[in-house]
Amino acid sequence: MKKITGKPKFMKELNISEIKKVILENPMITRSNIAALTNISLTTVGTILTELIENGDIITGGFEESSGGRKAERYYFNKEKYHSLAFCIESKSVKYIISNILNEKTDSGELNIKDKDIQEAITDFTEQALKQKVIKSIALGVPGIVKNGGYLVSGLNKEWIINDIGDFMQNKFGIPVILENDLNSTVFGFSINFAEENKNSNFENLSSVYIEFAEDCTGAGIISNGEIIRGRDNFAGEFGFIPVDGMKTVDDIINEKCGDAEYTEALVKLILIINYTINPDIIIMRGKRFREEFLDSVVKKCREYMPEGSFPEVIFKEDSSEDYFRGISTLGTQLMHKNIGL
Repeated sequence: MKKITGKPKFMKELNISEIKKVILENPMITRSNIAALTNISLTTVGTILTELIENGDIITGGFEESSGGRKAERYYFNKEKYHSLAFCIESKSVKYIISNILNEKTDSGELNIKDKDIQEAITDFTEQALKQKVIKSIALGVPGIVKNGGYLVSGLNKEWIINDIGDFMQNKFGIPVILENDLNSTVFGFSINFAEENKNSNFENLSSVYIEFAEDCTGAGIISNGEIIRGRDNFAGEFGFIPVDGMKTVDDIINEKCGDAEYTEALVKLILIINYTINPDIIIMRGKRFREEFLDSVVKKCREYMPEGSFPEVIFKEDSSEDYFRGISTLGTQLMHKNIGL
């Protein structure tokens, strides 16, 4: 950390933030190592550590082995003090995840909606959660196009309807709220999981496209070099609207009882468009309208139109729930970190 000068109050807040970050990233760290990594004096580090221990943010964790002098005390974050609350909203169900400051899941389940609407069920659950834990952020994974503090869904007559659940939750509880499209959350979570499982992959360099062939539409979440691609108005990934046969769109073709050849051709064209515009490492496909039995033939046909070695890995994934949970809970944890000065 470079030395920064400024007003005392600002400098103290900055020092606290830097010390918190170092302890979070280096659990069981000593005071001298904190000072070395932050370039903050030992005296200042000691003063701030005392404050953080008193307010319960930091916990002491024993001593490191002595090399002859006084043993150095170790410090780590109190991971149970603050929590993030995340919801995965679907058309008729809502699942929840409560995570601690290390993004470890401490509780999860499905809300009992019954005769309630989704917003009422989420509100009631949040009220109960706040009685038991200090919630510092709320993350909402939503089945629509995010627009400011709400999201757009298509009505019965194909008109756009705004659901303002994000603004409602933030105004009611005074807690920072983040909304993210369900497929963006899913591709984000998939990419994190993939990078962890494949040690040769780096999340910051990973590009992937997660396509969902849902009952009524085809959409996708897109990651490019570790960043979610949303587009100017969050419309990125609405692949179902792409014309692939005259003015017939992907959804026009796949929604019909099309023959095998027409179905295959539509997918080949869609994948080639994605590859020539985004050039991802991985394309993941799933959903009720995706015919897994055609995957190999679609990939084989696509390779005829691509230079050798430039075609992505294309996979089918039956269940996306774990990726969705990981993505939306991570976004909630990141917002929590920001809210507590990390």
